[in-house]
Amino acid sequence: MKRTLLTILASAAIAMTSAAQSIPLKMNNTSFKAGEKIVYDAYFNLGLIWVHAAKVTFTVQNTVFQNKEAYKLTAAGSTLNTFAKFYTVHDTLYSYAQRSTLIPLYYKRIAHEDSYWAEDIFVFNKNTEDATSVKTTCLRRKKAPDTKHLELKGVVTDLVTAIYRLRNYDFEHSNPGKYIPFNIVYDDDGKKFDLNVKYVGKETVTLKNGDKYRCIKLKPKMIKGGIFKSEDAVTIWITDDKNRIPVYIEAKIKVGALKAYLRSYQGLSHELTSYAGKEK
Repeated sequence: MKRTLLTILASAAIAMTSAAQSIPLKMNNTSFKAGEKIVYDAYFNLGLIWVHAAKVTFTVQNTVFQNKEAYKLTAAGSTLNTFAKFYTVHDTLYSYAQRSTLIPLYYKRIAHEDSYWAEDIFVFNKNTEDATSVKTTCLRRKKAPDTKHLELKGVVTDLVTAIYRLRNYDFEHSNPGKYIPFNIVYDDDGKKFDLNVKYVGKETVTLKNGDKYRCIKLKPKMIKGGIFKSEDAVTIWITDDKNRIPVYIEAKIKVGALKAYLRSYQGLSHELTSYAGKEK
């Protein structure tokens, strides 16, 4: 079970960033603003029982980083008391991205999962359409810091910044059924992941509380041999409006299943026009 929950949530989020390679390095943000806060409830399947396992919160703040006007983008997740006897997680991921372009500047991950502890820091030294230079430092309990200097081809970003970049992608010009490649730096070794996701199309989804949303449906092609049951084990739904916020995630894994539902939101840039009322 070690690191399973974090891996699932991160992999699902990574899948959402698939459009990053198809959009320019410099982006004009029109989908979110400082003060936004989005909260999710995560449920884990234990046999025939679905357990409310964790709470995940995303926030956006204005700040200055490296003398640049920036967004501080934070994702924090913790298991609830009802799930702590099975597994304990307290993870925080945050990124600094230039406010005018959404180019990543700095990423940090702090993970506490049962006895496992990790801290990863990625510093983006150069970002162009053709190449990305990243210094990665990975810390593990009772181990010396592992520092690497990566010279990567193409547009490469971190996990959290990529999620917010996706929210500014125009899916109206995407063809359903097409797989889109993307590049992202993530995980223990500061690895570069080259993954694909399928833009399935649009559909209305109903959440656990009965709320209905008109959504864009994405299905990533996951890597074989991992914790997932198959390559198409993860599905993500994001709102089909100007906000583009994720409302529902499903993941089928070898030890059960995971579902994450939108619980609450505040400080959105636009009216949530994708909301389709309550299930009758």
